Amino acid sequence: MSTANSLIMPPFLCIDNLDFEQRVHAKSIGHNSKMFHGTWGYIHQINPKLLASVSPADLTLEAYQESMQKASNIKVTPTMFIASVAEDQHWTLVLKSQIADAITQYVAESSDNKVKIITSPPAVDQISHEQPDITMLKLMVASDNSAQGFEDVCTGIIQQTNLSETKFASRLLMLDGDLGTCVNVKCLQNQRFPSAHVEDSLENVCPLLGASHTLWNIGHAIYTKYFGNSSDSRDSGAWRYLESLGIPSRKTLDNTLVVAKLLGVTGLGSTAQLSQLWQVMEEGEKSLDAKPHYLPSKEIQRIIDLCYTKFFSAESRVEASQLLSPKLANLQLRLLDFASIVEANAAMKAGDIGRVMYMWKLAPTGRQKHFSPKDLFLEKQNYWLKYFFNHSGRGTEIDRLKDVYSVNVPFLQSLIQGLNIESGSKNIIQSHHNKIKLVSLNNCLRMVRQNDSCGISSKSNEYIPEPVPNFYAKGVKKISSDYRAGRLNRLRPPPIIRWDAGDLPTQNMDSDGGPSSESSSEEEEDLETSTDEDDSSDDEDLDGSEENSG
Repeated sequence: MSTANSLIMPPFLCIDNLDFEQRVHAKSIGHNSKMFHGTWGYIHQINPKLLASVSPADLTLEAYQESMQKASNIKVTPTMFIASVAEDQHWTLVLKSQIADAITQYVAESSDNKVKIITSPPAVDQISHEQPDITMLKLMVASDNSAQGFEDVCTGIIQQTNLSETKFASRLLMLDGDLGTCVNVKCLQNQRFPSAHVEDSLENVCPLLGASHTLWNIGHAIYTKYFGNSSDSRDSGAWRYLESLGIPSRKTLDNTLVVAKLLGVTGLGSTAQLSQLWQVMEEGEKSLDAKPHYLPSKEIQRIIDLCYTKFFSAESRVEASQLLSPKLANLQLRLLDFASIVEANAAMKAGDIGRVMYMWKLAPTGRQKHFSPKDLFLEKQNYWLKYFFNHSGRGTEIDRLKDVYSVNVPFLQSLIQGLNIESGSKNIIQSHHNKIKLVSLNNCLRMVRQNDSCGISSKSNEYIPEPVPNFYAKGVKKISSDYRAGRLNRLRPPPIIRWDAGDLPTQNMDSDGGPSSESSSEEEEDLETSTDEDDSSDDEDLDGSEENSG
């Protein structure tokens, strides 16, 4: 962080919590197992080409604070939350590409090249896949979930970067972390205002929620919304699909098991799309076959367009909402929301920041379409750290973990890969792809037909589930009502509060070393005057707001 390339703006910093147990087998008095709550991370040097494309004046701490101050005064309107025409068109291509991926992966392949079957949406804003310059930090035995712990984390970072506290606090620091870290930093910034010492104000820290944590949090909220009632065997919520696929539904409710949750969301979406494709193709009760089938590309494209029109278009959702049974409407809402999770995950892997922004990075190996969010990359390094340490045969000692292993994880990875090459083996680096077996898919398709999850035919004494509310439509109504009431500006980003040195109160010291009574009385008088002025200004603002709202 103190190199010549970082004179304008320091490199990005990504940190995460790491709990580690120092286990002792032969316990005695004063020699027992201990649990350490630490913080670990890495420094990501900014690409020099990207840095050269931006004016140095726009990368300073003052420019950031000025921009945030302007952003806190913007007028928030409902159009900021509504998708544009280009975004709607791209979303249509996203849905059709997911349908095309399901049919080409599990149903049939194209027998000719007359019509190109698009299984991934077009790129919007593709970023470079150059291998990043990453330096691991030394593990710090300090948790960032408290004021004292975060102060210890900052102290540890300063000590490892060889910077003074004043110089460290004089430049903008982009900090990637989880939701707890971001909330804690913002809370400390508000609590430490006003501060006459720039080293303690934390006003130079800009916390950013990592892309993976954003996906996990939103995905967990959407998943729990459609989970359903697992105690009712007639219910056909998300849990029913997962159980028919052989995935334990209760296991996916754990917010820490993000891989299982993403696998469940992807599998549920693919299975529901296959059931709809089966209806469009009028295949009846046939099962999927391991032997590949071939169809003309024109026929595959016709099936894709017909499936989108019948189950994913706006007209089909309006028609489904008017049916007596809400089964089809619930399924359509579930598929649309799950499709957003699948697309966000695919866009992050592809490194298309434009697609990510349409829905809501870094290429560790320098390969195209193998990107990884920065916080997810750190989670993988956490796994490697624990793997190396637990399989070293040296026992468990926290000091050796901090001083030796934590800073050398990339070196150990390259060492293992080099040994594989020297021994004649081949290093295979690949991304994880979720693919469901045909046995599980056929079992789930039988469940869909048995419970009529798509609401094709109505029967007497049929179980009618509770309708799932459309949260997007409810959100639009809420935004509109807040805008009419003049309350939408509460969504503006908070301003950066600054305390100028000239505004600091000065105190004359008396002979005892304390503030003199004269200065204290003057300060109290100024405080009362400012308080009265603030109250009057508040009243004027309130009256003005009432007139405007009326």
